[in-house]
Amino acid sequence: MPDTTPQSALLGALAAALIGAFAAHFLAPDPRLGPTETGDPALAADLAAVVGEGRGMSSVAVARVEGDAVRYAAAGDTTGSAADGSPEDGRDALFELGSVTKTFTGHLLADGVARGELELDAPLATYLPELADTPAGAATLEQLASHTSGLPRVPGELVRFRGALGTGDPYRDWTVDRVVDAARTAPTTAVGEENYSNFGVALLGIAEARAAGVQTWSQLAEERLFQPLGMDDTTVVEAGESEPDGLVWPRTANGRAVQPWTGDGFAAAGSATRTTTGDLARFATAVLDGTVPGAGAVEPVVTGPDHGRGLGWSVDTSQTPVLLSHGGATGGTSTHLVLQPDADRAVVVLAATDADVGPIARHLLLDPTQSVHFGPNAAGVASVLAAILVLLLVLLSLNQLPSRVGALAAVVMAAAAGVALTLLGPWQWALRWAIGFLLGALVGAAWLAVLRAPSAPWLPQRRPYQPVVALALAAAGSAMLGWLLV
Repeated sequence: MPDTTPQSALLGALAAALIGAFAAHFLAPDPRLGPTETGDPALAADLAAVVGEGRGMSSVAVARVEGDAVRYAAAGDTTGSAADGSPEDGRDALFELGSVTKTFTGHLLADGVARGELELDAPLATYLPELADTPAGAATLEQLASHTSGLPRVPGELVRFRGALGTGDPYRDWTVDRVVDAARTAPTTAVGEENYSNFGVALLGIAEARAAGVQTWSQLAEERLFQPLGMDDTTVVEAGESEPDGLVWPRTANGRAVQPWTGDGFAAAGSATRTTTGDLARFATAVLDGTVPGAGAVEPVVTGPDHGRGLGWSVDTSQTPVLLSHGGATGGTSTHLVLQPDADRAVVVLAATDADVGPIARHLLLDPTQSVHFGPNAAGVASVLAAILVLLLVLLSLNQLPSRVGALAAVVMAAAAGVALTLLGPWQWALRWAIGFLLGALVGAAWLAVLRAPSAPWLPQRRPYQPVVALALAAAGSAMLGWLLV
């Protein structure tokens, strides 16, 4: 029979915590770029100055366009994903692109207008007649492209998935027909005011394809944008298709691998694009020199005190010269494209992280002496605080263990907190051992609760409902966590 006195319980939990700290120091995820920059020496040096160790990023590839010169650099695990024989500067490493795709959709709109297929002030229902007499159908193409249609960010059915912490693909099951069906009942609010909407741009892309007489938006983009610009590595992955060779797998800032996003319904909004810094540099160069199809997309159609919106572009007028930009984010990839047309310069950043790389792109363009550091996100901080609270509750139950049901509740709580901390904990922090210490303490405390349970009654004589309520709450919390993470 093991010694289960309160003192031995605390010592056992402490021993498990120390083992967890030791294991985490050597075995836990360590998402950072490290000193592995390759490519153009000057750009690689600027990248190192901006990101340092790059904590919170598993890989990054960048390009800088200055007139006719294009330079590339990369850090982390990108070159190993590129095709055999490709340059070791990350230019051929494939990443998810995310919402930077919206700039493609904006240029296809401007190109469609130039071809006489589309009109900026025409209602969406002109091209999708099944949306006649609906708020979505009344939105103009210009409003859809400039995020002033009043449509919600995503359909209501997508809100739960989009807010989850899981590793899945929220857009996989959204076909073109489903997106259009959802638009029939979609409300609009604050029409004319800026309200970023993936939903609206997805509908715009569907209208562009219909007007051009092609099956899908991806086909339109391939024929009118990717092929003419030589963007041979840029593709759109539909649901169920295999990922192209060389994809840098998306990972969160704490190193957790997540699924790439796919699907054709939201393709025009950026749900499924894969590209490289090489291809985006070609696109940026064409935008800068005016040879891109639909070159007028960069002109603001909505203006504000210090910013405006073109067709798919954000226009920052607080800078001199003016900046054009767009960022993108999927579950585990962050991207940014920023241009300074009057200076004939641009920067592309593609990275495996869910942290915003927009500041990295701006610093590489404007001032590479400025550094960027990613802190833990809200989920990471919440997981640490929740694990500490649960540990205190479990240790309290060890000190005054009233029943076997109470012990079971403690074990369930500790297990749920351990899973949340393992998956969401800020492993990109330098003190990974501290997270391991907390995990080890949870494991040790739960195991000691199991050891002490046989000597306790199933339910206490006084207030027998308390451990039952505790177990119900622990089970409900675990189920909620599973719903968010799976």
